[in-house]
Amino acid sequence: MILKCSAGTKYASMIDDMMEIVDEATASLGVENATLIQESLSRLIENKAVLIITHRMRTVAGAGDQSGNEAGLAGRKEGRSQNARQEKVRGKRRRKMENRKKKAWIYIRIDAPEDIHGTLKKQYEQLNTYGEQLRVEIAGSSSDMGEETGLERSGLNLFLEAKDSREIEVLLIPDSSRISRDKNLCREFLRRMTKSRIEVCSPMEGILTASPQQADATGGA
Repeated sequence: MILKCSAGTKYASMIDDMMEIVDEATASLGVENATLIQESLSRLIENKAVLIITHRMRTVAGAGDQSGNEAGLAGRKEGRSQNARQEKVRGKRRRKMENRKKKAWIYIRIDAPEDIHGTLKKQYEQLNTYGEQLRVEIAGSSSDMGEETGLERSGLNLFLEAKDSREIEVLLIPDSSRISRDKNLCREFLRRMTKSRIEVCSPMEGILTASPQQADATGGA
């Protein structure tokens, strides 16, 4: 029988009488030819040190020390184990992020110079309950009283000074008029919050944005 070996079939150079290198001896061969090659290899490697390079397990069948093969299997096993550990760590991080509560600030305001009727307390309680519904963590609060023509207020400034250091992500307000009844000032403030990646939420109006349509609908005249 004539064996037709592929170009990849090599009985590579003999280093000396005691050493042989075999590179892909059975590559691209059928079962019958591969078997004949295997039998020839068994006779060739007898009493010799042989380096066998192959992707087929059967090519190294009968070889005494298969350290390369064992190392390869161990390496693949270790790689799978390492990937599993990394995926477990990533899973824990994802669950931690999903369970993490956003930090929120409560801002309340009344137009009257004094809180005779306890309105600020009622606003705070309403927003605290709203925060529980949103599953946020209340990290601070501030309030203002009296008519204001602009955005320079002690309570609002306290929030602006604390938002970065306390990592505030949500601002809770009763409604947009607590920011300002001037729709342009309200829109300016909401744009600042968007740039700071802070959501402004109201139990009456939902998530507030700087869009002209929403400002017209909620800002008042």
